[in-house]
This record gives sequence, structure tokens and C-alpha cells, in this order.
Amino acid sequence: MSGEVVRVKYEFTEHAPLIHVPIPGRRNPVLVVPTTNEVRVEAKVVPEGRFLKLPANIPREVVEAITNFYSKLLEEVGISASVEITAYAGNTAYTPYAYVAVTNAVVGALSGGIDEEILWAATTVDSALGMGDSVKALRFSAIKSRPYVWRSGEGIVEASREFTVAINTVAVRDLSMLDEPVEVNTLTHLAGMAVVTAFRALEEGTLHGLIPALRLANALWHALYGMELPATTREETHAVVEGLRGKAIVLRVRSP
Repeated sequence: MSGEVVRVKYEFTEHAPLIHVPIPGRRNPVLVVPTTNEVRVEAKVVPEGRFLKLPANIPREVVEAITNFYSKLLEEVGISASVEITAYAGNTAYTPYAYVAVTNAVVGALSGGIDEEILWAATTVDSALGMGDSVKALRFSAIKSRPYVWRSGEGIVEASREFTVAINTVAVRDLSMLDEPVEVNTLTHLAGMAVVTAFRALEEGTLHGLIPALRLANALWHALYGMELPATTREETHAVVEGLRGKAIVLRVRSP
């Protein structure tokens, strides 16, 4: 990067990996859906040193993850630069999105912008840190305005119409598999079918159309991880999503 101080501002729409069931040894697709929440991140880059300064209102549980990402990024690209996140404003109902928004802003500030190639490169840093596919899939929300399906090592398929959900977190639980799955191929197929079914339902433009796919995904979460969920109604449903550091998050999902 140049020897000048760089200041950038990004406005992101929070997204959530609404349907994705992690199965060890398999790379299942992730359905990423925009939410009604907005996040603004402002950063300043100084081309010297290697410190990272974060504001106090960034969720505490993601500060360590952001710091680790920054250290690993500088190690991978072999540069010296210091970054100060001068503003973080907005709400993230799905906490891992704060990690994605801030680190996307850092990557954009250091590289001079955000594009798909840069975001794919950022996922390699995520992988080195042990981030799950749900988190890596969120990277591309910086350049997508509609729901999309992402799969590790493959392309991105974006929906043909806009669709937004309102979400809030109702529980955070440990992500611990009950037993080693015996029918891995069958479970992987069902997890993929949940994503495909949901993606097709998005063409209807209603939350109700997603409910059968969410029920299938949630049933797999229950079978593999013992996740219990509140009852589904026509007005709202629930989704289990992957969190940070061995956590699973239960989201309440509603129409805006």
C-alpha cells in the first residue's frame, strides 16, 4: 500500500446463514439471506506498525476473532500497517456478522476496495483460523444485495429476486455433536436438499415458503447436535446457525 493514511467508510446489510448444517468432512452449501439490520464501519489505515485498535462497542465475543484475523492477514500478505476502526454503528442480531463486517472493512481498507477475488482470499484466512463455512459464506454479502447460495471452492448462485428477513437471537448453545454420524452421505444429501428447497421457495417471496426447508435443516441439527427449538407458526419460525468458537445460535426469523 502507499505511504499515505487511508480512511474508508462502508455500509453493510447484515446477512445470516439461514440454512446450513455443518457435517464433519463435508462441504455443504450455505443459504445466505439479507436481514433488516444495517451496519456502518469506518476505518483508518496508517502504513506503519502492526497494531489494531477497535471501538468498545464491538461485541466482546468477536474482538479476539477480529484481532486474530488481522494478525494472520498481515502475516499472509507480508506487509506492515496499522488499522483503527474509528466507528462501528448499527445492530447485528447474528453476532458473527460483526466479525465479518469489521474484517471486510479492514481488507477493503488495506487493498483499496472490496471485490469477489479479495473476499475469496479473505476466506483463506478464515479457514486458517478454523472458521466454519457459515461465517466464510457471509463474506460475500458485501457485494450481494439478494439471497445467495455459497459453497466452499465453488461459485456463488444469487437469487433472482430480493428477499429480507427480520431476526433476533433467542439462544446461544455449545456446538457439540452427539455421536459420529453413520449415514454421512444421506445426511449430506438432506442438508443440501434443504438449501435447494429453500432457494426455490425464495422465488415465492414469502417466509412461509421457507418453512419446510427450515424444518428439514432444524431436524438435522437436532439429530446431529441435539438442538431443541421453539414451535413454528405462520408468522415466525426458527433457525439454528453456526456461531463462533464452537457455538450454535438459535435465531427467531420473521417477515419484516
